[in-house]
Amino acid sequence: MNYTDIANGWTNHNEKQAENDKLPTFTGLLEIKAVARLGDKVQIALWPRKDRDGKPCFSVKLSRKEDE
Repeated sequence: MNYTDIANGWTNHNEKQAENDKLPTFTGLLEIKAVARLGDKVQIALWPRKDRDGKPCFSVKLSRKEDE
Protein backbone atom coordinates (compact mmCIF):
# COMPACT_ATOMS: atom_id res chain seq x y z
CA MET A 1 0.00 0.00 0.00
CA ASN A 2 1.18 3.51 -0.78
CA TYR A 3 0.40 6.44 1.47
CA THR A 4 0.85 10.16 0.88
CA ASP A 5 1.75 12.26 3.92
CA ILE A 6 -0.77 15.07 4.20
CA ALA A 7 0.48 16.73 7.40
CA ASN A 8 2.82 16.31 10.37
CA GLY A 9 2.60 18.06 13.70
CA TRP A 10 2.12 17.80 17.44
CA THR A 11 -0.43 18.30 20.21
CA ASN A 12 0.06 19.33 23.83
CA HIS A 13 -2.30 19.14 26.76
CA ASN A 14 -4.14 22.45 27.04
CA GLU A 15 -3.32 23.70 30.56
CA LYS A 16 -6.15 26.28 30.37
CA GLN A 17 -8.71 23.50 29.89
CA ALA A 18 -8.71 22.80 33.64
CA GLU A 19 -10.11 26.33 34.15
CA ASN A 20 -12.76 26.07 31.44
CA ASP A 21 -14.18 22.70 30.37
CA LYS A 22 -15.41 24.23 27.08
CA LEU A 23 -11.80 24.55 25.87
CA PRO A 24 -10.18 21.67 23.96
CA THR A 25 -8.20 19.11 25.98
CA PHE A 26 -5.34 19.16 23.46
CA THR A 27 -4.13 21.87 21.09
CA GLY A 28 -1.31 21.86 18.59
CA LEU A 29 -0.05 22.58 15.12
CA LEU A 30 -0.09 20.70 11.82
CA GLU A 31 2.17 21.53 8.89
CA ILE A 32 0.26 20.75 5.67
CA LYS A 33 2.51 18.97 3.17
CA ALA A 34 0.01 17.91 0.49
CA VAL A 35 -3.44 18.89 -0.64
CA ALA A 36 -6.34 16.67 0.35
CA ARG A 37 -9.22 16.56 -2.10
CA LEU A 38 -12.87 16.90 -1.09
CA GLY A 39 -14.14 13.49 -0.09
CA ASP A 40 -10.66 12.07 0.68
CA LYS A 41 -10.49 9.79 3.69
CA VAL A 42 -7.48 10.90 5.72
CA GLN A 43 -5.94 8.64 8.36
CA ILE A 44 -4.64 10.08 11.61
CA ALA A 45 -1.87 8.58 13.72
CA LEU A 46 -0.69 9.72 17.16
CA TRP A 47 2.47 8.73 19.03
CA PRO A 48 2.93 9.60 22.72
CA ARG A 49 6.02 11.73 23.28
CA LYS A 50 7.43 14.29 25.70
CA ASP A 51 7.93 17.90 24.68
CA ARG A 52 11.17 19.81 25.30
CA ASP A 53 9.96 20.62 28.85
CA GLY A 54 9.33 16.93 29.55
CA LYS A 55 5.54 17.27 29.47
CA PRO A 56 3.45 14.62 27.71
CA CYS A 57 2.39 15.40 24.14
CA PHE A 58 1.57 13.58 20.92
CA SER A 59 3.30 13.54 17.57
CA VAL A 60 0.65 13.63 14.83
CA LYS A 61 0.65 12.41 11.23
CA LEU A 62 -2.13 12.62 8.66
CA SER A 63 -1.91 10.47 5.54
CA ARG A 64 -4.02 9.38 2.61
CA LYS A 65 -4.04 5.86 1.16
CA GLU A 66 -3.38 5.97 -2.57
CA ASP A 67 -5.13 3.75 -5.10
CA GLU A 68 -2.84 1.03 -6.35
